[in-house]
Amino acid sequence: MNAKEISQFVGAWQQTGLYEQRTAWLYGYYSSDPNFPDGVRVNVEAIYEPPQLGEKDGYQVLEDPGRVNADLVAGALGLERVGHIFTTLNKDRVPMTSLEYRRAAALQQEHLVDHPEGYKVSKFLTVRVEQKETEEIEIECYMVSDQCQALERDNVLGDSADPKKVVIRTPKREEAMPAVLQEGAPVKEFEPSFFLVNLSSGMPNENNTQFNVLKRYDYPVKHRFEKQQTQQDLKLFLQSSKGMKTQYERFANL
Repeated sequence: MNAKEISQFVGAWQQTGLYEQRTAWLYGYYSSDPNFPDGVRVNVEAIYEPPQLGEKDGYQVLEDPGRVNADLVAGALGLERVGHIFTTLNKDRVPMTSLEYRRAAALQQEHLVDHPEGYKVSKFLTVRVEQKETEEIEIECYMVSDQCQALERDNVLGDSADPKKVVIRTPKREEAMPAVLQEGAPVKEFEPSFFLVNLSSGMPNENNTQFNVLKRYDYPVKHRFEKQQTQQDLKLFLQSSKGMKTQYERFANL
């Protein structure tokens, strides 16, 4: 819904020449989807970038004591964490690498909600951003299957040297591991494409956010690359927003 914020996130990544991958948490809310019987729509309203180290082939999320505050502010606004977004060069030309499958599975397991039938399910999104050879930005939305989520939850999957293959972890001494069958035969590694759940997605031509009072997007973004924002950055931003009609407009982006 907040197309401008996603564009800002993608634009900052492009300024690195695409060689410093980025990730962020997505905040929003769930609603019924009129296009599918019993369907669920995820409405993304905000984005929050945690402290991280970006590299050419991926990123590392650092410890983030501020995430508690981000969750509290989001909750006060009627929002919750609904997914994560990441950038990729996609050198392997796959929807997701083995590591990204496992990361999506772990995050889905971390964000479980109660199903009306009484069991736990996940509605947590994985959003991938790639720049094609035509320089067009492609945004794809995925989840992984319950089976993939369960294999990661139960510590069956291991680290893979091949980004196109998911591997079964080597059991420890006297440890029993479940057999994984592909086409009736036990395997130690396999292509994970059947784990992938494609989600339809869309973005309005203009912002359709519930926070439509937001007219500016020049506020200092915390944790964006190496420069940490300071009190002076905040002071300069507030000085530049003195002309706002209301205090709400002036402080909305903070």
